[in-house]
Amino acid sequence: MRAEAVAEPLPGLHVHRASHPHERIHSIAKPAFCVIAQGRKEMCVGEIGYRYDAEHYLLTTVDLPFTGGRQRFLHFGAISHK
Repeated sequence: MRAEAVAEPLPGLHVHRASHPHERIHSIAKPAFCVIAQGRKEMCVGEIGYRYDAEHYLLTTVDLPFTGGRQRFLHFGAISHK
C-alpha cells in the first residue's frame, strides 16, 4: 500500500494509510467502528475533543458533524467498518 492510500479489501471495510499529519477538516462522520494501528487522530464534536489511537477506538452510531485530523505520528494506519 502506498504512503497515502485507502483500500477496501472487503465491502464496507476500509484500510487507510498516511505518512503525514494534515490540517483540521470539517466533515460528517458516518456510522463506523475505527481502529488505529499506529499514530493518533483527534475528532472534535462541538467543544469536546476525542482522541483515538492504538489503545483507544472510535465508534460512531449516527451521522455526526465534526472537525478533526491526524496528529503526531510516523505512520498512520486505520481500519474502519461502515
